[in-house]
Amino acid sequence: MALTSSLDVQNCTDSIKLNPESKDLYFQLSQSLLGQDKSKEAFHACIKGLEYGQADHNFLRDLATSIANKGFIAEAGDLYRLILSQHPDDSLTLQRFGYLLESVGESSEAIALKKMSQIAGQSNKPAMANHQLETYLTLGNSLEKQGRFLEAATAYQTALQFAPRSSEIRTCLERVSEKAKFRQYSREARRLTEAEAQEYLRVLDQDGFVVIPNYYDPDYCQELRQKLEAIVTTEETNIDLPDGAYLRHNRVRQASTDTGVSRIYHVNRLLPELNSYKSDPAIHWLISSYAGRTMYSKNLWYQYNLPAKNTRGFHADMFALRSQVKSIVYLQDTNMEDGPFCYIKGSHRDLDLLRAKFYSTNPPGQDTGYTSEDVAHLLHNVMPVEAPAGSLLLADVGAPHRGLPQRSHSRSILMQYFMDTPGDTEDENQ
Repeated sequence: MALTSSLDVQNCTDSIKLNPESKDLYFQLSQSLLGQDKSKEAFHACIKGLEYGQADHNFLRDLATSIANKGFIAEAGDLYRLILSQHPDDSLTLQRFGYLLESVGESSEAIALKKMSQIAGQSNKPAMANHQLETYLTLGNSLEKQGRFLEAATAYQTALQFAPRSSEIRTCLERVSEKAKFRQYSREARRLTEAEAQEYLRVLDQDGFVVIPNYYDPDYCQELRQKLEAIVTTEETNIDLPDGAYLRHNRVRQASTDTGVSRIYHVNRLLPELNSYKSDPAIHWLISSYAGRTMYSKNLWYQYNLPAKNTRGFHADMFALRSQVKSIVYLQDTNMEDGPFCYIKGSHRDLDLLRAKFYSTNPPGQDTGYTSEDVAHLLHNVMPVEAPAGSLLLADVGAPHRGLPQRSHSRSILMQYFMDTPGDTEDENQ
């Protein structure tokens, strides 16, 4: 049934004009587009077909796997979830979805799904109720810790079917349902349309950085800022925090940091609701699509900057482009008084600049800082990123960037690095 030529795509398109409500034509179009390596278009053709009827779940699974291999993580996840909503014991879908989640760092949910796949694969009959109960409870707990409360509620509802008299499960369900109500208006990240995502990717590729406004609710950012700032400003020494988070203060100027910077590393371990930011599929898709390969979040931290007259000048975080991308959420309105992030627009394309700096020391690569003379010809492209609370900033930090001085008061952000190797890093954990 697979169709791969441009003629097949045109034939499908022409046939759809004559029969616009044919699900089979849309599914054929999806396969044709996939054969042309147009994964995004294939996904949307499939979704359009599903408006007019169901598809064979084997077809949906194969499509999900193919587009996942091309880096369309969110779209593949949507298809896997759709299959499982109709075939919850499909062990192969559970297994592949588990691998997908694991690849973007959602290990707890991945483990639960793999366990479900093993149970479902042990017999042609439905899995034993006590095993399914345990697994759905594990899944619900994992989703709740990630801040994905609506999905957690669904898992607990399913668990309740196996133990309808369980007061413990009902309590869990009521708890996440209340959290979901609150999250819907204040904690949920903005959902990007396909057109928005493609445009933000275009800007990131063109300029080396992109700002997505209103990605988080400003009130939620204010709540996070107050909660985390209270920890940083009341604890004067470096301390280890619960569940593997840790606070580190930099009171003096260092080569790689500015004066007066305090960070809570792995802040999502302290506030599990922030796991939804760390594993946000839209952010992962944008960064991985920009880099041309799968990228992984390495360490999510909260950063608090005291007012400072001098900050580190323009620098690169590493001598490689499209290999390290920084994701920043502004937790407060940020203008020139607040010391915004600053980027030299388009410098990620200046390979001569990168090479000159790399070979300026012996051995090469010992100095990632740029002098004013190094970047004098690029000063017309210096872009301070002033933005309101809730804005999301993505930037290729293999190119020159810096934080400007905070002239009057402190600044708070959430920040994480993305690189092409999986697993968290334990920065500054001495």
